[in-house]
Amino acid sequence: MTRPRPSGHPRSLPARVRRAAVVVATAAVLAACGGGEEAAPEAPPAQPGEPITVTGRAGLVFHDLSTSGTLVFPDGADGDLPVEADEPAIQAAADAIRGWLDMVLTERNRGVTTTVDATDVDATAFAAAIGADGPATQGVLDTQVADATYLIEVGYLGTPGWALARVESVLVDADAPDTEVGRRLDSFVFAVDDTGAVEFLALEVAP
Repeated sequence: MTRPRPSGHPRSLPARVRRAAVVVATAAVLAACGGGEEAAPEAPPAQPGEPITVTGRAGLVFHDLSTSGTLVFPDGADGDLPVEADEPAIQAAADAIRGWLDMVLTERNRGVTTTVDATDVDATAFAAAIGADGPATQGVLDTQVADATYLIEVGYLGTPGWALARVESVLVDADAPDTEVGRRLDSFVFAVDDTGAVEFLALEVAP
């Protein structure tokens, strides 16, 4: 099976990403299953004045979108039949999203949006929303994401179809990377197509 990766051809976003309304179509009933937390390798200590490489910790939640066992259809009807989950494909989608988030946040610390530039998402609006256009010194943003925690939710109907990643970032001053100066919460929305390719769709920034 081909390991899915976020592709460079997602759907378009409105220019105002900061307050983008996110609508994700789901079945009438969501039955959560799977989950856990994926351990991240320990990153080397951040050095003052250097861009930080982000390696986030990920918690995973998988949503079965089938109507089996929900009483929407009579017992034994076609709609009540279980849909076998493609567990490797679901896990691969979650892994791809985790790696994508690490890359995007690491690029953000350098004030660039290279990965998002390869998509149809408005990279200028994205940079403003994520803080990648903030004050910088010699290519290093003055405010760095030092650590991140991801809650990655994947909805599937046999195979994965959409995903939502809620990201809590710990912010530090570039010259004092051991001192927390704030936190931010962002939500990234993705679609997963029939081939397993993951598409970045939208960013929503918490107030």
